[in-house]
Amino acid sequence: QASLNIAFDVQDAMNSSGRMSRFGVPKVKLSPTPEDLEVALLARIMEPVDIVRTLRTCDSDLMSLIKLPERTLLNVKRDDELCNDIDNTIDTASDDVKYLLEQALEAPLALCEQYNDYAWVAAADPTLHVKQFAKNVGKEAQKALDAAHDLPDEKEEEREAKELAIHEATINLEKSIDQAWVSEVKKFHDAAESIESLSEDVELFSLLNVDCTEIKQQLASKARDVRNALLTYILDTTREENESTIERYEEILAKLVQKPANEEELAALKQFIADTRLEVQETLVRG
Repeated sequence: QASLNIAFDVQDAMNSSGRMSRFGVPKVKLSPTPEDLEVALLARIMEPVDIVRTLRTCDSDLMSLIKLPERTLLNVKRDDELCNDIDNTIDTASDDVKYLLEQALEAPLALCEQYNDYAWVAAADPTLHVKQFAKNVGKEAQKALDAAHDLPDEKEEEREAKELAIHEATINLEKSIDQAWVSEVKKFHDAAESIESLSEDVELFSLLNVDCTEIKQQLASKARDVRNALLTYILDTTREENESTIERYEEILAKLVQKPANEEELAALKQFIADTRLEVQETLVRG
């Protein structure tokens, strides 16, 4: 009986400050490892060898009047020419065991690699992942918006072109961010579904029965934890944006219901309506 487990290989890397730091890279491994299995199987061959080495000749017992030194009956695997045939047989048996083990492990190790395709899930901390993703998302679209703000606006036609470019870049930025969040949620949702359908809970092979229950539960659960954290962030930020939009609409409505007392206030109201028209249109497009 074997199982698949997550292990973190410690590696060194250069961090942003130019210093070496150590971090764990997740990797799915077979437990016991192929090396452990080989050692265990070869030990079964060497156990009788060790027993044979303890056997001594009976010369000293048969000739008790003569003090004879004890001699090993068979110096197996000790470069004794008298035991060359036995040593060769043992070596052949060991090679056969290694070869057959290698053949028998091909399928379990292939299954291990299939789970390794999702080992990245184990490294994702839900809170940190959301924070880092929120920081990085929309960077390319933000560059386009920054470029729009840098356009010249000395002439009237330049100002109009700049306003249009900023408007389009703002809309594209928000769409890009929305699409990125949806894609990230889908990535972890699909990963959880794929992990659970990757294999049976226990896979039966010629040499080993590989228990995949724990690795499936760990990876699928982590993927859903990150997915849920992403969804929670989206809901919270959307709620905040909606509350801010409602508050802004209430400010606009409160301004519109005020009756101008004179021509100056009337002109100010008309200008306010003109200024807020684009803002309202952008809000409707985003919604």
